[in-house]
Amino acid sequence: MRHSFLLGGLVLALFGFLVFLGTWQVQRLVWKNQLIERLQSRINQSPVSVQSALDLYRTNGDVEYLPISLRGRFLPDTEKHLYTLNKQGRPGWHIYTLMELAENDCGDCTGQKRYIYVNRGFVPYKLKHRDVRVETNAAVQVDLTGLIRLTRKQNSLMEADNQPLKNQWFWRSLSEMRAATSILSKQQNAQLVPFFADQRAGPRGGRRADQWPRPGTTPVNLTNRHLGYVITWYGLALALLGVYGFFLYSNRRQRIGDEH
Repeated sequence: MRHSFLLGGLVLALFGFLVFLGTWQVQRLVWKNQLIERLQSRINQSPVSVQSALDLYRTNGDVEYLPISLRGRFLPDTEKHLYTLNKQGRPGWHIYTLMELAENDCGDCTGQKRYIYVNRGFVPYKLKHRDVRVETNAAVQVDLTGLIRLTRKQNSLMEADNQPLKNQWFWRSLSEMRAATSILSKQQNAQLVPFFADQRAGPRGGRRADQWPRPGTTPVNLTNRHLGYVITWYGLALALLGVYGFFLYSNRRQRIGDEH
C-alpha cells in the first residue's frame, strides 16, 4: 500500500510539472504571437528621420526594427566584417560600414559630424575584402532606408569573441566597433548614433548581378514553435494519466482475480 501512495504521489507531481510546462508555453505562445504582430506592424511603418529615432531611443529605447531614413556617404575604409550564414546556410559576411550623415540629416548635432554604422548586406565568404568585389558606389552621397538594430551582448555559449585586430566580428558590439574605428577616436566632434541600421533592399533595376554587398538581410520572420511545445507537454501529461490509469486498472483486476 505504501508503494502505491508513493507511486501516486510521484505521478501527481510529474503530472503537475508537465501541466506547468504546457501552461508556460501557452503564455510564451501568446507573447510570441504579439511580438510577431508588433514586428510586422512596425517594419511596415513609414521611415522616420535619424533625429526622430534618436528622440524615441532616448525616451524609452524601444526602436528595434523601426524603419529609418538615411542620407549620407559611406566611408569604405571603416568596413567591419561580421560572420554569418545566408538563407542557404552558406558562410559569408555582413558588411558594416560607417556612414557620415549629411548635414541636413544631423538634427541637433550642430558643430558636430554624426555617423551611423550601416549593415550594407551580405557578401560570400571569399568576397570579404573590398578589392575583390564590385562595389556599389560606396563613397557618393546616397539615400536609403534601413531597419534599426540595437547592440547586444555576446552569447558566450554560442558565439566566439570578436577579433577587432583581424576585423572579424561574430556579434554586434557598437562599443567595440567604435573603439576599432580610428576616425571616431580622432575626431572630437564625432557623434556616433547609438544603434545600427540594416540597409533594406532597394529596387532591382540598375544593380549589376555581380555587385556586392546585397542588402535586405534583416531576419523579420521570427520562429514560433511554442504551439508544438504546448501540444507536447499537455500530450505527455495526458499520456501519463492514461498509463497510470491503465496501471491502476490492471492492478485492480489482478487483486479481484487473486480474491477469487
